[in-house]
Amino acid sequence: MKIKKIVSLIPCFYLPFLILLINIPFVYFRIYPMFPGLDFVMHLLGGGTLAYSFFLVLKRLNKEIIINDFFIKIVFVVSLISLCAVFWEFLEGIIYLTLTNTVWDLFFGVVGGLIIAIILELKEKERLI
Repeated sequence: MKIKKIVSLIPCFYLPFLILLINIPFVYFRIYPMFPGLDFVMHLLGGGTLAYSFFLVLKRLNKEIIINDFFIKIVFVVSLISLCAVFWEFLEGIIYLTLTNTVWDLFFGVVGGLIIAIILELKEKERLI
């Protein structure tokens, strides 16, 4: 794939990057321990915005990667989200030096991504009918 094509995919990830930027003061000022549920909401949003981003990438790469099957596309996108969630949790483990709620964070990240992935795919199928 050419560099120009890769660079054209960067705007697809503005929303997850925004979630990351919102997360920085929450971590720095230790807001998550004050509002425990907020962490789960942020992981749902992170997974959801990643699902949206990966669907945008698939649309832009539709000539190179063609996935027409509903189930395969959902599994593909959720797999990418899961990989990102695992890397994110490793990063959190390094920052906080603890992995206390890692399983729940992974769960909410993947569930958020799964929900958005299914909604986006159903909307896409609806347009094709």
